[in-house]
Amino acid sequence: MSNDRDTHDMDITVKPFRTACDRSDTFSDACFTFNQFKLSHLELNRIKYSYIDKSKKVGVRTVAKSAIVTGDFNSKKLKLLVKGDFHSTSVEVDGIQYLSKRNLEINTGLQINNETNVINFLQGEIRFNNAFTLVASGKIDGPSYVFDIGSKKIRLEQLNSLVPKKYSDYKNRYESSGDVEVQVKIK
Repeated sequence: MSNDRDTHDMDITVKPFRTACDRSDTFSDACFTFNQFKLSHLELNRIKYSYIDKSKKVGVRTVAKSAIVTGDFNSKKLKLLVKGDFHSTSVEVDGIQYLSKRNLEINTGLQINNETNVINFLQGEIRFNNAFTLVASGKIDGPSYVFDIGSKKIRLEQLNSLVPKKYSDYKNRYESSGDVEVQVKIK
C-alpha cells in the first residue's frame, strides 16, 4: 500500500484461541477470546490525546504531530513503544502544571505486567522544544515508585525552564549559567 498524506500503513496481528461459549450468544456458533495482540506499526499524524483522571488529579494533553507506535499485548504483559513528535504537551499533577504547551520528541516505552500490576517505564529520551534532552526510566510497583532522570550535559537555564510556575519564586532567587550533568532519582 502506498504511503501518502492521507493513507497510512498499519499492521495488526491478533492470535485467538477458542474458549467456552456463553450459550446466550445467538449470533455465532463459535466464541473466541484474544490472548495476544501485536501492533507492528501504527503511524499517528495530527492526533489529539487527552487523559484526565479527576480522582488522581492527573491530566495530560498533547497532539501527536507525527509518531510511530508499536506494541505487544497478551494476558500477562503489555509492551508499548512510542517514537515521535508531540506538540502543545501539558501535564498537570495534583494541581501543579509540570509541563505547559511544550513540544516534545519522545523515544521511549512502557511495559506492564498484568499479573503483578508493575509498570516499568523503559529507558528513553525526551527532547524538549528542540533544545535539550533528558533520559528517563522508572518503575511503579503498587504504592512504591522510582524514577531516574538525567542528562550528560544540560544548560542550567534549560533545566530551570522545567521548574513549574508554582515554584518560580525559588528559581527567581538564583542566577544560573553554564552546563551541568544532572542525575535525579525520585522515590
